[in-house]
Amino acid sequence: MIQVTRQSVITKKINTMELPITQEHLDIYETVGDILIQDAFPNLDAEQREFILTGITPQEWNDTFGGDEDDDEGGGEYTHPKQYVDDNDSYHEEDK
Repeated sequence: MIQVTRQSVITKKINTMELPITQEHLDIYETVGDILIQDAFPNLDAEQREFILTGITPQEWNDTFGGDEDDDEGGGEYTHPKQYVDDNDSYHEEDK
C-alpha cells in the first residue's frame, strides 16, 4: 500500500489516497504510458483508478456530478454515443 497524491482537475485541491499498489508499479505505469489504466491496475476499483488519472476523490465526483451508484436514477455507466463498453471496460469505435 502506498499514499498517492494528486491535484484534482475539478477543484485544484491536493488530495491523497492510500492505494493497494506499489510505488514501482505506479512508476512503471506513468513511464510507459500507452496502457489502459484498468489493464495496468486490475485490482483497483473505478474510483481508485479515476483518482490516479485525475486526482478526483469519490466525494468530489459526487459533489460535482451528483449521486452515488446506489441511486435509481440514470444508473449504469456513461457511454459516449460513438463508443461502447465491452466486458473488459475497453472502449471501441462503434461499427456502422
